[in-house]
Amino acid sequence: MELACPNCETRFVVAENAIGPNGRKVRCSNCGHVWHANPEPPMELTTPAPAATDDFNWQRANNTQQQPAQTEDPYASPMASAFTPERRKRRGGKRMVLGVILLVAIGATYGLRDKIVERYPQAVKWYSLAGIPVAGSQAGLEVADVQFGPATEGGLSVIRVTGLITNAGSGALSVPQLEVTLTAKDGTRFARKTFRSPQPVVEPNQPVRFQYDIVGEAAIIGKADVRLVESGA
Repeated sequence: MELACPNCETRFVVAENAIGPNGRKVRCSNCGHVWHANPEPPMELTTPAPAATDDFNWQRANNTQQQPAQTEDPYASPMASAFTPERRKRRGGKRMVLGVILLVAIGATYGLRDKIVERYPQAVKWYSLAGIPVAGSQAGLEVADVQFGPATEGGLSVIRVTGLITNAGSGALSVPQLEVTLTAKDGTRFARKTFRSPQPVVEPNQPVRFQYDIVGEAAIIGKADVRLVESGA
């Protein structure tokens, strides 16, 4: 049998025994509206049944009867929507199209990204998410409160370097790679590693704390330096 949601007018095909003789409450899988659905009254034949001897016409009449739409997508409500799966496909397609449009727009402004970021600092977020570096985007960013000490990670002794990335600018700024250099107490360089900030974008007056572990004994280290690395450096 067929039901229509009184709220959004979406139509559904449900099994005959899903409603019952006394009706029941059902929920629209499209808008969530709940109402009491009653069974359909028996249909009256408006045309006489074909003669029993007319086998050809009888088969043709049976073959042209409309069959109820079927769906393999079950829902929590007692009804199975014949249209919701198609609606979901359309929504997924719209999201894909919007994503493609956004990528095309970012790519089209690739050569103008520096000027765009200069005028609209919030655009840094979109370029950062797309993995596109912006020259000079670290202007206003600073590394502060760098400290190091011993720690254990996975059963290994590590030198844990921590610090803050601050934004002294007026808009959001993307964070390039960070480079940590450990110098031993005798003046020799122990290690130099690059790593990424836990947040790709830093808002003004909202410092981001970072942490990076290097296998080794902290007792032999005399100094730890962390700096921002220009893209391509």
